[in-house]
Amino acid sequence: RICNYRTKLGGFYSKEQLREVYGMTEELYNRVAPHLTIDTTTLVKLNLNAATFKELNNHPYLDYHQVKAIMQYRQKCGKFNKKEDLLKVNLIDQETYNKINPYIML
Repeated sequence: RICNYRTKLGGFYSKEQLREVYGMTEELYNRVAPHLTIDTTTLVKLNLNAATFKELNNHPYLDYHQVKAIMQYRQKCGKFNKKEDLLKVNLIDQETYNKINPYIML
């Protein structure tokens, strides 16, 4: 499950993300976390201006409605100029932005 979730995310940027894996208990997390290292240089990033609906929708941190809103924003306003512009999309709140930020690029 950990490997599958890592693949869906595009890699882990923090150990705490392991807590999102289905079945990961606090006890199990506390046992394995000290033995893990995170390499953020291998994160797979999505190009916010070029990613397809399907590519964005496959990311665990975005739901269908958020992806639809992103696509509508791109159609209406054009390309994102900076990553923070994602916060201008109606359904993207600060929490979602913070989670998806390491996985996006322009």
